[in-house]
Amino acid sequence: MALECVELLAGSDRNEVSDLLPLPDGAFLAAGSMHVEENYRGWVARYESAAGPTWFTEVTLPGTSDVTVLDLAVDEDGGAWALATGNWLLHIDQTGSVVNSVDLDQGAGSPIDASAIESTDAGVWVAGASQGDAWLAIFNPTTNEMDNLLNEDFFGYDDEIRVIGRSQTSIAVAVTISTSPNFDDELPIVATTDILVVEYDLQGIETARTSITPDPNPTSARRALGIGADTGGQWYVGGVHVPVSAFVFSQIWLAEVRAESGWRWSSEGVADAAEFGGMVSLDEGILAVAGWYGTAEPTVTGWIGSFGRLGALAWHHDEREALGYDRYLHEVVVRGLDGRVRVASKALTPGESSLLRSCLIAM
Repeated sequence: MALECVELLAGSDRNEVSDLLPLPDGAFLAAGSMHVEENYRGWVARYESAAGPTWFTEVTLPGTSDVTVLDLAVDEDGGAWALATGNWLLHIDQTGSVVNSVDLDQGAGSPIDASAIESTDAGVWVAGASQGDAWLAIFNPTTNEMDNLLNEDFFGYDDEIRVIGRSQTSIAVAVTISTSPNFDDELPIVATTDILVVEYDLQGIETARTSITPDPNPTSARRALGIGADTGGQWYVGGVHVPVSAFVFSQIWLAEVRAESGWRWSSEGVADAAEFGGMVSLDEGILAVAGWYGTAEPTVTGWIGSFGRLGALAWHHDEREALGYDRYLHEVVVRGLDGRVRVASKALTPGESSLLRSCLIAM
C-alpha cells in the first residue's frame, strides 16, 4: 500500500527520477533529469511533505546541453554528493546550492563513465567504467585526490560497474563482465556476460570476490543493476537479462551472493517484458521493484515483490492505471534510516506527459 505520496515533477514524458536519498530528519532528496526545449536538465530537490519541494536545483554543466543527475550520496556536513552525466561529481549544500564540481575525467587521468556513488569516512566512492574496463575509486574531498581501487579488463571486452551497495561494515560492487565481443564490425551487439561481486571494508581494502554462477541459459546476457545486504550481512544482487540475439525488452533476475550456489529468481514467464527499478535489503531477504510490460495488451504495470532469505516470493503487488494514467512503473526504491521503504514511480499518458512521484510503502 502506498502511503504519504509526494509529487516530484510533472511535465514531459521524458522526465526521469534516477535516485532518492532519505535524510536523518525524515525528509528526502530526489534527483533525475527533465526534458526542456529539446534538452535535458539535471535536477536535485528536497522534499519534507506533500506540499512540494523545500528547494529545487537545476543542474547545468560546462560543455554539454544534456545533463542527468544519476545518483546521490550523503555528505557528513548535512549536504549531499551528486553524480551528474557520468563524469561530474557535485557537492550540494543544505540549501541546494552546488558548492563544488569535480571533473572525474581529470581526477582519474582517463575518460570516466560513472554510474553510482556511495560515501564513507574514507571519502566518496565512484563506480563505473573507464575506457571499457570496470572502474572503482574513492575521491577524498579534503585533498581532492582520487584513489583507484579497481580498474580491470577481464576478457578484453567491455566491463562495467553500475551499482554500489553498503552494509554496516562493508561496501560491495557488482561487476558486469562481457565474455564475448560487444561489436560486430562497428555494429553493437549483446555480449554474453558474467557477474562478479567484489567486497571492501569501509576504508577501501578489498576483502572478497564472489562469482555468481553462470546463467543456465547461454542465449541470455545478464547485467547487474542492483545490490544490497540484509542485516545479517548476506549480499544479494539483481538486474536484467536480455536475449543476445537482439536488443529487446528484458526480464529481471535476482540472486543470492554465495561462494557456493545460491538461489536465483527470474521474471521470465511472469511478464512479457520487464524494466528493473532497483532493490533494497530487508531484515531477511530483499524487496525489488520493476515495470511489467504487456505486449498482448499494451500496458505498463508497477510491480513490487518481496523475497525471503531462501528466495521464495513472499508477496507481490501490481499497480496499474494509477491516478488515471494508463502506464505506471517503479523506477527507484530505497530504505531509510528508520527502516521504511520508499519508491519513486513514473506515470504516463498517451499525450506525452508524465507525473513523477514518491511514496512510502506499507508492508
